[in-house]
Amino acid sequence: NDYLLRCYRALAPAVMFVAIIAPIRGCFQGFKIMHPTAISQVLEQVIKVAFSLLLIKALAKTPAHGAFLACLSISLSELFAALFLGLLFVAKKPFKDGKSGAISPLNDNFTLKTGQFGGVKDILKLSLPVMLCSIMMPLSRAVDGFLVVRLLSRYTNNAVKLYGLYSGGVESIIAVSTGLVATLSTAAL
Repeated sequence: NDYLLRCYRALAPAVMFVAIIAPIRGCFQGFKIMHPTAISQVLEQVIKVAFSLLLIKALAKTPAHGAFLACLSISLSELFAALFLGLLFVAKKPFKDGKSGAISPLNDNFTLKTGQFGGVKDILKLSLPVMLCSIMMPLSRAVDGFLVVRLLSRYTNNAVKLYGLYSGGVESIIAVSTGLVATLSTAAL
């Protein structure tokens, strides 16, 4: 199907951008700097939804064209997340010991206070951003499912089927590349 081929071509850059994003997020997380991951994931989702809605509303002539624009918005959101993280990585230089305020894994001055209320605060301070980030993807998928199906149903009677084709392919491609890069970057550290 020519329309499906166009959607995959629109998604292809997203694979490269995810491969750039994952190790940078992993590096920040390895140095216990969780904010860049959280901010970039929120930025990524906001841009994806905004571009999807704007592009589909302004330019979609058919459901297939709308699906193509939605796929294109995914690549754009990944591009913005990669640029944000890349610029932040260069600015923060988390790999330089002590010069940017980052905690070096070789000279770790971060300790949890055991048996005190401060220990719980420290654990929450580290884990809360990670927990919130892990909630973002399922929440984003639910919102995407609702919005995309609703928008597509204006143009066609088989909106659920079209969204199923779109979401299955997109999530598979992104999950494979993210898992592979995360595994390799973890092994490298």
